[in-house]
Amino acid sequence: MLIDILLLNSDFSLSRKIMLLLSKRNSVPFLQPSLKASSSSYRFVSDIIHVWNYSIPTILSFGIGPCSGKSTSLNNIFLSSFEQSCSSIYFQNTIDIDFGYGFLPLRSMSIADAHGSMKKTLLKTIHELFDGFLIHVKFEYLFNNIGTVMDQLTMIMMQEKYLLLIIRDVPKEINTDQTIIQLNKIIQNQKYQLTIIQDTSSDNHLQRSSLSSSEYPTLPAYFLPDISNQGDRINKNHVITLRNQILDQLPTQCIYTMDSIKKELKILMNDDYNKHLREVNQMIKPLTDKLFVTPLDEDCVSKYFPEYLQFVQLCELKLKSTRFNFYASENDADVYQVRQQIFELEAASQTGNQSLSVIFQVFLDILKASDLITCLELLSTQLKEERQRLVSTSDMATQLPIQKCFSLEVLWRNAIVCSQHQSSDIQKFLHKQYFDYIEAGYPFEIIDGDNFHFQHSFLFQSLMPFHNQRTLVISIIGPQNSGKSTLLNYMFGTLFDVRDGRCTRGIYGSFVKSNRTDYDYILLIDTEGLLGIEREDKEYDRRIVLFCLAVSHIVIVNMVGEVSATLQEMLKLCADSLDKIGATIIPRPIVHFILNQKADLNIDNNKAAIEKIINDLKREGLDKSIDIRKETFHTLPSAFQKEGQTLTSNPKLSNVVKTAPEFIECVHQLTGKILNPTDSSLRRTSEISDPLQWLSSSIAIFDTLQKFPDLTYYQDINERRIDNELREHIRNNLIKMFSSVYRDKLIVESLHKKEDEIKEIFLGLQSKIDKTARQDMENLFKLLKVPEPLRKRSQQFLNVQITEMLNALRTSTIAANEREKVKLLVRNGEGDLQKLIEDTIARGIQMSEDIAAQEFEKMYKTTTNYIQSKYIPQERLKQAMKHIYTNYNIYEKECLVEYAHIIDHLTLLTNLNETKVPINELEESLIIRFACLGYEHSSVSANHFNPTGTTIYSLDIINNLVYLNKELLRQKYYEFIDKPSPQRETNSRYKDNQSTQSKNPVIRIWDVAKGQFVDKKDNKDESHLTVKTIDQFQMHARQAIEKQKPVTLRESSIDERQMYLPISRIFKEVTQRIIKAMQGVEKNEVRQIRTELIQKIVGSINTLIIEIKTELSPFCLELSRQLKSTLHTCAIILLTKYYYDEQMNHFSETLAELQMKKNNLKTYFISVVVPNSSTDTNYAISLGQQFREHLIQLFSKDADRIIENDLKPHNNLNRKWVQDRCDGLLLTKNDLSWHLDYISNPTKIIEEFFNELWKNVEKGINQNLSTKKSSYVSLISEFFYCIQGMLDTVKNLGAPTRFVNETFLSEKNNSLDANQNLINKQKCMTNLLYQYLSKGNIPKSVTVDTKVYNVKPDTFSAFQYLVQTRKPSSELSQLIEPLEANFKKISIGNLVMFLETLLKEKDKIVDDFKQYKSDFKSIDRQDTYGSLLDKVRGCPNLCPCCKRPCDVDHTQIKSNPGSLHNEHRCLTGHTLRAMNGYKFEGSGDASLFMCEQIKDDQILVIGPTRYQWSQFKQDHSDWNFESALTDDELSRLHGKYLTVWEKVGPKLCKQYGMNYVTHNSSPKVTYQSFHYILLLDGSGSMGGQRWNHLMEAVKEFIKRRTELATNDRITIIVFNENAKVAFSDEGVPNINVENIKFPSGGTSFTAAFKCVNDSITKLKNTTSSNHVHENFAIIFMSDGEDIFPEYELDKLLKEHEPVIKRFWTIALGDDKSSHKQVLEKINVKMNGSFYDVKTSADLIQTYAEVASSTQPSLLTSIRNLIPY
Repeated sequence: MLIDILLLNSDFSLSRKIMLLLSKRNSVPFLQPSLKASSSSYRFVSDIIHVWNYSIPTILSFGIGPCSGKSTSLNNIFLSSFEQSCSSIYFQNTIDIDFGYGFLPLRSMSIADAHGSMKKTLLKTIHELFDGFLIHVKFEYLFNNIGTVMDQLTMIMMQEKYLLLIIRDVPKEINTDQTIIQLNKIIQNQKYQLTIIQDTSSDNHLQRSSLSSSEYPTLPAYFLPDISNQGDRINKNHVITLRNQILDQLPTQCIYTMDSIKKELKILMNDDYNKHLREVNQMIKPLTDKLFVTPLDEDCVSKYFPEYLQFVQLCELKLKSTRFNFYASENDADVYQVRQQIFELEAASQTGNQSLSVIFQVFLDILKASDLITCLELLSTQLKEERQRLVSTSDMATQLPIQKCFSLEVLWRNAIVCSQHQSSDIQKFLHKQYFDYIEAGYPFEIIDGDNFHFQHSFLFQSLMPFHNQRTLVISIIGPQNSGKSTLLNYMFGTLFDVRDGRCTRGIYGSFVKSNRTDYDYILLIDTEGLLGIEREDKEYDRRIVLFCLAVSHIVIVNMVGEVSATLQEMLKLCADSLDKIGATIIPRPIVHFILNQKADLNIDNNKAAIEKIINDLKREGLDKSIDIRKETFHTLPSAFQKEGQTLTSNPKLSNVVKTAPEFIECVHQLTGKILNPTDSSLRRTSEISDPLQWLSSSIAIFDTLQKFPDLTYYQDINERRIDNELREHIRNNLIKMFSSVYRDKLIVESLHKKEDEIKEIFLGLQSKIDKTARQDMENLFKLLKVPEPLRKRSQQFLNVQITEMLNALRTSTIAANEREKVKLLVRNGEGDLQKLIEDTIARGIQMSEDIAAQEFEKMYKTTTNYIQSKYIPQERLKQAMKHIYTNYNIYEKECLVEYAHIIDHLTLLTNLNETKVPINELEESLIIRFACLGYEHSSVSANHFNPTGTTIYSLDIINNLVYLNKELLRQKYYEFIDKPSPQRETNSRYKDNQSTQSKNPVIRIWDVAKGQFVDKKDNKDESHLTVKTIDQFQMHARQAIEKQKPVTLRESSIDERQMYLPISRIFKEVTQRIIKAMQGVEKNEVRQIRTELIQKIVGSINTLIIEIKTELSPFCLELSRQLKSTLHTCAIILLTKYYYDEQMNHFSETLAELQMKKNNLKTYFISVVVPNSSTDTNYAISLGQQFREHLIQLFSKDADRIIENDLKPHNNLNRKWVQDRCDGLLLTKNDLSWHLDYISNPTKIIEEFFNELWKNVEKGINQNLSTKKSSYVSLISEFFYCIQGMLDTVKNLGAPTRFVNETFLSEKNNSLDANQNLINKQKCMTNLLYQYLSKGNIPKSVTVDTKVYNVKPDTFSAFQYLVQTRKPSSELSQLIEPLEANFKKISIGNLVMFLETLLKEKDKIVDDFKQYKSDFKSIDRQDTYGSLLDKVRGCPNLCPCCKRPCDVDHTQIKSNPGSLHNEHRCLTGHTLRAMNGYKFEGSGDASLFMCEQIKDDQILVIGPTRYQWSQFKQDHSDWNFESALTDDELSRLHGKYLTVWEKVGPKLCKQYGMNYVTHNSSPKVTYQSFHYILLLDGSGSMGGQRWNHLMEAVKEFIKRRTELATNDRITIIVFNENAKVAFSDEGVPNINVENIKFPSGGTSFTAAFKCVNDSITKLKNTTSSNHVHENFAIIFMSDGEDIFPEYELDKLLKEHEPVIKRFWTIALGDDKSSHKQVLEKINVKMNGSFYDVKTSADLIQTYAEVASSTQPSLLTSIRNLIPY
């Protein structure tokens, strides 16, 4: 009846949905009584058409005449659940049908149960719907009314359908045979014969009895005695026998087709319903007609889904691109090809097709239907039925082709993709319809599991109506087939799809309306099953887990049985990755483990496993990332119970699957437990509870997971740690292998080698390095026990690093080699030119001048073409990008995207190169481009908003901002002060009193005690105050920064005037830092890119990120990982441009050098090969030029050695060395401006000191260079002195034209003709000249081409005299000796002419050599000054505490500055804090302390934040604050600073607004006062030494608070099973701890917190004048175990949360104490600080820390805070 009422009062869609849900486990109504007197006696339920099972036969069971117990019999036979009849119209001539959907495997038939006696008219109406009949008739009624019975049977027996007459209540005492005979005689009159099936033995053997005649049709019948006693064994056997008979004889196929059945059902339908259904089907039919032909015609797919196919292809390419590993074996060409395809597809998709594609059009028509939800439901059903027909169950879990993937999700995806190119009206319409679909409770796709795509933009617009709806996010994860969707459906009534196998692909969401006040909706997230075998992507599971942890308040881990070790490790890794994700996440999600399908529901029996999981997480520090406690582990029984099939039962009998009542009850309890702690969770995360904000955060997280695969790459945390160690080891080894000295040496050694020889050298070098590095890695693998996948990855990383470094080095070497070849070509006529000359001479070809010129042009063109072929701009650009990325990756890993994302900027660089615009002029366009990229995602990630640790945010802080928009913040700050504040909400941190409406002016007051602005009326009625706290301003600014988007965002301009964090300002800083780092010593000079320079730039950018983080910290924000990665990407692109330009400039210089010398080379060539040219003159000129170049080359080498030797004493020059000496000048310098500069800008003074030092160094080098150059000039003079002597000698020996021929005498056996001998003699003359100059002697004979020529005696004597008078010095001989090859290419015919010409070159050679720049700046090619200056400038990082620069030489360890073993540090000591403007709050006295003097438990103020020193050091782990000085050294340094302070202090105090003091007395700081409530455990376990230590701890607390001179009030409550107030509202000095008595007894947290609540209520009601009663601080200490006091804590928070400012929990006991879990839960509920104290003696230190951990009150007047 209830179901019928629901159906009657539901619309079309709801009634259909009710029928669908009901049919899954129950029978559904088919025929119901008419409720209208005027209508027929029955009414058909039209909705049954939607649940009818058309695939199996349907059997109708009905009775003729009075026949009770039919439903019970059917239930026993078919395991159905038909209701038993009762006195109701709903059991009179009504029919229910059980379609068997609740059976596994699916039952082979559907059963219809007719209540009451079947009427003939009704049977006639409905019998065509059924494939068989079970007719029940009582034995007695059959005998008495055989005609009536046969009258009804005749109608259905005329059809060939299954039929069985069950004759019931057959008396046991009858004679069966006689009864059968008697019945057949009666029935024979009806022209039928009866076949009786009877049970004749105990083994249920069946016999049939009938007439012998087969003249008439037979009617099967079964005699069934009275079986009302269901417990009777014989009755059970009867049921089994009957069941077997029916199951064996039932038809296996439907008689009627689905269409014919539907036709019959429509005839029975209500006319209105039929009409509506017809209209809906007409809407759907055009779509299904087109879709269902696609499996048969694949051409239709491309026709119907053009945009979606393009989208799928694009997603596949993007997935392929993200899988590319820069350090794997992918071919570069493949990577570029994929990126190019992506680019082309994205470009094509942006243009789009404005016309509507076929499927999109018809789907859009469906969305226009008035009954949208019904249309979509029916469409979904038809698609599912067709998919099941085409696809096997096993294939259903795989990724199906579009032509078989019939689902509503694909249609929505297609519509979303197609709509992007349609009008805004169509898009808005689609958004609205999708929202209606979601609002109706249907699941929606968040992440497309087929294409791994997040349609966030479409979802954002569709979910816009959910704006400002507070939403709790609950996700579920777990292995495949663990029942995740089922669990959510039972817990929250969702409609997630369920079936065996993988039924969820990707991630789905569903909104559920909440009936609670603290949130409006619950967003349930259902995920794809983990650990499945269908996915090939091993990281996919980890991405799902990490995504859910990052975006959910609550994560349910659903497991079958126990928690698998694999899932545990996955969870730990993802929890660890939460802190590294660098995007706004929901902090510390609560993780609930559901151990389902458990026979044993006692969770305590899993205690050991649970404690291990919790302890493992704590050990790794992951309990701060996710919230897992003992209370978050739950057990559930199996959801379903199977009944039916046994070992002896009929195999055709299916199991009925019923929902276990115990499961439903446990699920309801579980839902309450899971939702119970969400109050505290929402308090932590209220700022991202809006679905639209959630979407923005989620897409940022999704994109981060795509770009940073390292977040989910590793199997577990240990792998991540090992990988970091391996990477660090590899980096250090690589830097050692490829040091700058080694690189330079290799380049020099390869200068004169051929390109093939260079390649051979590098191949051998790579083999050697690979072998050494591989062996080193294998040793490390064994030591660290590295797993195989990580070994492979590390080896790939190493191989690529070595390969790319060698590639870059080889490129540089070949480039240097090419340059050297051109130099040789220009200087010596070598290479192609010399070969051409020699070939020409050898052929004896006489050339005219024109032909010689043509030959030269041909040679020149060949040479230039060869050089140009070595420089392909696009390939060089790719090589440059890989080189920079490889080197950059050595120092930055965490925020560096995969190389595939870097390649996206290749087109940008190509375009920039084509414009040929200098880098300085490109800066603005780069800034805009990368700023636009930065704005694509959230620029910041939000941490838990807890500004209690920050100082009062003031104008002082705003005015010192660099990166945030100080103008905008200042403006908003003033607006915040002047604008009346709204009443604070009840969950505010500060109490708010409702201000009255008044026309009186408002006076702005600063409450120094509470850090609040107060609006006070002129009438001085202090009862009307509106409290406005600074943290409200910080929250407002925080939200604005999170949501900020520029007004204008174009490729040419960005309007960031209203941006709190202008991203372009950050990118401008990045580009300027790089440009500055790349700037050489001279103006417009650009430094060479080396590894050390890249290390410096990486460190500078990371420093920038830290600086911005400091400015964002008051808002509990930091830069998002996406933006950090974009900053590093910008750096890589800019450095790539620099490196490419460096290569391009070298190429241009090479060609320019060749072009400049072209005419000279051409003249020389012509003079040699053209007859009648002055050969001797040309040879002399050529030799002079070669001599000059040789001198320059030798001098350059000597100069390099001089520079190297002169710089050796300064190899250890670095910042620390210079800073030590500058510190030494502190006491001796009398220049006040120098002292002030050194304090405010030490780098400036250090540079000045270095430059003074360098002047002397450079001066010494230049002097040595000048001396060396002078020695070379002397050698030139000596050379020409010798040449002049030979000329003088030759002139006296005969005619110059015959001298050579006559001087050398051929031997008698010489058979050469005169001309050939003359050529040889000319070479002899050259040889003799060389011997004289290089050896200092004259040979008696000279051999040329095996022919010996003797020197004429008188000539020999003359030359001997020359040697005696003008013998070349050994220095000159050594200089000439390497020129032997040059002399061999010369032939001297007229020695006089040759020598005279050579002497004429003297002045030119001397002048050229003297003009050759020989100073250090001109000679140095290693950027020596710039490199030393970098070392002296050192690290740009400043001490985050005192602002003293880091003086560590980070280049000594090749890792990212600030990383492990390469931390920042002030090795020479920190400075006085006052020198950077630090003062004591309250007194304003300058702080004369140094960082080394701060103790771990002391509180200090750094910028806008307060820290405990120990915590500050943890937060700045990139700094080592340990002193490198001894105590004596530190004391002397402090004294030195104090002496200097006397000189500079007054000036600095005036600058920073401090009080000048020469020493610090106890700081006069007024600390914030509280009303402390000390809640002390006095149970029996606290007796003895524990109680004594606790009392000592309380005394220490009192002592510390007294020392701080606060106006505290104290209440002390001691509790056991009861609670008693020991002191109430006492001043600190009035507490006598000796009066606190130890009560002993049990433990009751309930009593303790009830007493706290009562005490606060009493104090608030009785004392309103003391402000400390608005600042309660509760210190709860216990070692006992008790239940969680949920009610008392809820009441405490509800009534007093605004005045409870601080809460501490002190848990005493070892780690294994189970009571700590409850204490932790209390602490979480109260949002407190948790102290885990191992021994009672530690209580004293703990209470001391708590007493010291409060903030000083701001005593500065409002005038200082708000300028008038």
